[in-house]
Amino acid sequence: MKSKFLPSPAMVVACIALIVALGGASYAAIALPANSVATKQLKKKAVTSAKLHAQAVTPSKVAPSTIALFRGQTGAKGDSGAPGQPGAPGQNGKNGVSGYKVVSAQSLYSNTASKTLNINCPVGKVPIGGGGATTLAPDSEVLAESFPTETGNGTWHGWHVTLRNSGPSTSWSILAWTICADAG
Repeated sequence: MKSKFLPSPAMVVACIALIVALGGASYAAIALPANSVATKQLKKKAVTSAKLHAQAVTPSKVAPSTIALFRGQTGAKGDSGAPGQPGAPGQNGKNGVSGYKVVSAQSLYSNTASKTLNINCPVGKVPIGGGGATTLAPDSEVLAESFPTETGNGTWHGWHVTLRNSGPSTSWSILAWTICADAG
């Protein structure tokens, strides 16, 4: 006759304890809604640093007033450090505008509809500005062009001015000027 296997009383108690433990955790996982456990439900000192995952609490997750509690008082000012070595000398910069001269010209009087003047700077000087005007009332003349002129190789040497007369056919003239300065 075969003998029946009967568990020992200790084994029965251990199995009941296992079922209760697993059942309680399973019940909590199934029965508790998400985010239902909050600060109110936690007992004091239930969460300790040993129970927290590394980097779980960062300054961005903590209130500024809490962070301020950990900040100590400002210490005394330290001694001044030794003076540093002098820096390397800088490069010489370009000089500012110097040797400027205003050069002007006037066209002949005539009753043409458009007049143009080109004014050249003296040798060694470059234009830094210019403009033009008319000898008539400004109601009928329009400044059509005003710009620096170049020699063709990237060197600026003067100023170009064109005015147009849209008014009555009257004898008129234009004045033009350029401001020249020493080249660089």
